Amino acid sequence: MPHSPSFNLSRILQETSVRHIEYHESLGSTSGLAVELLQDLLPMAPALVLTSQQTAGKGRGNHRWWSTTGALTCSLVLESASLHLPPDRLPLVSLATGAAVRTVLQSVAPGQLFQIKWPNDVMAHGIKISGILTEQHTTSGQSALIIGIGINVNNSLSGAPDDIRTTATSLFDLTGQTFDLTELLVLLLNEVESGLRQAAECEQALLSDITRNSLLTGMNVCIQSGEQQLQGYCSGIDVDGALLV
Repeated sequence: MPHSPSFNLSRILQETSVRHIEYHESLGSTSGLAVELLQDLLPMAPALVLTSQQTAGKGRGNHRWWSTTGALTCSLVLESASLHLPPDRLPLVSLATGAAVRTVLQSVAPGQLFQIKWPNDVMAHGIKISGILTEQHTTSGQSALIIGIGINVNNSLSGAPDDIRTTATSLFDLTGQTFDLTELLVLLLNEVESGLRQAAECEQALLSDITRNSLLTGMNVCIQSGEQQLQGYCSGIDVDGALLV
């Protein structure tokens, strides 16, 4: 296994359910490599694609995830069947992951306000600090889920392009402190595992947590769906992960 100056890979394998780590010092996109290597990674699932620097991260739609060294960027490869979720409930995966990210960030920076923004962002005081991208793929007749997670941790957004600097932040920018990326990743992987189990076994508790910590709950929202625009009052999250407007 390659040496990593940013992460203690042995500790991650020992303290989480991850069975294999595909680590690269620098990558265009962890999710992109996860798709490329899916046939090899899926038999070892849960498998993790991890990098210290992601240069062309993928976001929702045509968006890109901008990051520099010090951010936490990874993709988790899972067998879809292992989640025990019916296909119509798979949107809960992204929300459960967002809830896990929020919980971990709140635990390491308790003085800050972290909230989930449907469908796949985590916000700090209303500004983006984390993005999640969930993709379904099939290989050799098996269905796989790739959960891409990007969190701005020890990187500063002060050097980001203008349009990003005003809409995104990092733990370092919020607190002036640096954080142990291995510790954060271990906490996150275990919290994601717990959240996905909750999505299958006790979805109401998960939905209550998401609704309580949702940025949009109680707000008037404008949702763009293709060419259709929907406006209304957000009252929470439905059991299939849809926004209740």
